[in-house]
Amino acid sequence: LMDGEKFTATLLLQNLDDYNWHLKANGSVDIEKMTKIFPVEGVTLAGKVKANLETQGKMSDVDAKRYDKLPTSGTASLANFKFSSKDLPYAVTIAQAEAVFDPKKVELKNTTGTIGKSDFAVNGSVTNYIGYVFSPNETIKGNLDFKSNLLDLNEFMSDSEEATTTTDTTYSVIPVPQNIEFTLSSNINTVKMMDYTLTNASGDIVVKNGIANLSGIKFNMLG
Repeated sequence: LMDGEKFTATLLLQNLDDYNWHLKANGSVDIEKMTKIFPVEGVTLAGKVKANLETQGKMSDVDAKRYDKLPTSGTASLANFKFSSKDLPYAVTIAQAEAVFDPKKVELKNTTGTIGKSDFAVNGSVTNYIGYVFSPNETIKGNLDFKSNLLDLNEFMSDSEEATTTTDTTYSVIPVPQNIEFTLSSNINTVKMMDYTLTNASGDIVVKNGIANLSGIKFNMLG
């Protein structure tokens, strides 16, 4: 019980040769209050998590992708989340996010937030999340509708060392993780990239094998 907010959880873990678990969690947690008890140097966190989840299964079924043998159900939500770090030049916020769980997928609903100057709204589903959590070799997959009023890609590009000695900015590449396979059906009002401004951008961004492919992308620029 933390400042009037109750959170309960039980976990049964057996057989370390083939992990067998049964987890239940219910209640709410204020992240900012937690960080006052367990501070993380150079990091500021805030937000409230609410969850009512139950999951059980064993690792061999995860490895064999027998997700029907991994009963998982429940919901989770996140509100007024904020993350900032001295090592990150921009803050990340999530005004709200809702997730509904079953063994095969997580349905994301009403997820909105910001990354630096950029804003986003996301709805859709994420699959293979159980395998992704338990194995470093598994790929998480998703099909999402992505909307944004402003996407400022310049914030995600780091200045090279040479740029510090000149007035011109030289940009490095944006790394794409290898174990993420997402299709983002996107509608973005304004995209800023280097010295260019694109408007009314739409199409699919397909992230797979460390590559972000642009499929059917349309936008306006230079009038």
